[in-house]
Amino acid sequence: MRTVIVSSDWASAGTSTSNPRPPAAGLTTARILPHASHVYAGYVALWERKQLDLTVEALILNEEWNPLFSNQERGIARKGLTEYGYNFGPPAAGLPQL
Repeated sequence: MRTVIVSSDWASAGTSTSNPRPPAAGLTTARILPHASHVYAGYVALWERKQLDLTVEALILNEEWNPLFSNQERGIARKGLTEYGYNFGPPAAGLPQL
């Protein structure tokens, strides 16, 4: 399991706070966060609220975004969610299948 370091500092997740990221950088960020050596603050906050379905890792596994990520990236995302007890059951009504 990755070490939990609670920080709101983007630099700690491999991104820069001095240069705000444009929306196009979202895919790059989605590829960086699961590889971080520690769990980012937003992940911890969502885990505490039992909302791991809103994490970048869950979005990586979303069928709609599958073509954007490699099998390895999806495996890393799945492993991280599994370590924190994510339920891969059927989605709530109206939500996409992960």
